[in-house]
Amino acid sequence: MADSKAISDLLAPGTAIPDFTTVPIKVQVGTPTTIFHVNKDVLVASSDYFQAALAPEWKEGKTRTVDLPDDDPKSFGLYLAWLHTRRMHLSIDGDITGGNWIEVFNTYALGDKLLDPDFKDALTDTAACLVSNPNSRVKGVTMPLQCELQTLYEKTLVSSTMRRIIVHKFARLNNWNDLISEHYPSAFLRELCKAVADKAGETPLETTTKAAARCAFHEHKVGAENCYRTKKI
Repeated sequence: MADSKAISDLLAPGTAIPDFTTVPIKVQVGTPTTIFHVNKDVLVASSDYFQAALAPEWKEGKTRTVDLPDDDPKSFGLYLAWLHTRRMHLSIDGDITGGNWIEVFNTYALGDKLLDPDFKDALTDTAACLVSNPNSRVKGVTMPLQCELQTLYEKTLVSSTMRRIIVHKFARLNNWNDLISEHYPSAFLRELCKAVADKAGETPLETTTKAAARCAFHEHKVGAENCYRTKKI
């Protein structure tokens, strides 16, 4: 049964309504180009990249056109879907029995470029869901494979929260040593060895799911009120 706070949360200032009467922004993504038409207010409210690019003094702001030739149209489509629904519409086989990690990692890299920490936080939560699912392709845990980790490590920085959650989960697998090889990204192997050593002194051992629930892999400031899970769209 809904409480009074949940009901009151339906209310929002009228000034916060996006302006749907303006000409949409044209975002040209990938090569060949896929064109997306998006409300400007929706983009700039979430992405510092678009907020800067669409400033009136820049060409993009004057032409209302932004080019992203090096990015993946599918990832951008996922981003727009998330902006409007706050859900990750992943390509999955049937139920969530496994994740397309390339899709997740490419989309995370796009979120990094677009300077949208809420979106990246939602993607690390997505990773937490995928690695915690009992139906999987690797001994009861859906874990990214070597080629997928290669994509992650090529497209992200050392400080990446997506790297951290993947390493955190691998380190907590009893058979982690059986799942990897020397051909995995060297940075991943170094981070995994450190994580395995660090967990030896952790009592009780925190699961990746519990760590994710307390926003351990999020970029937002301290406080639940800063998390996308509690923010209003």
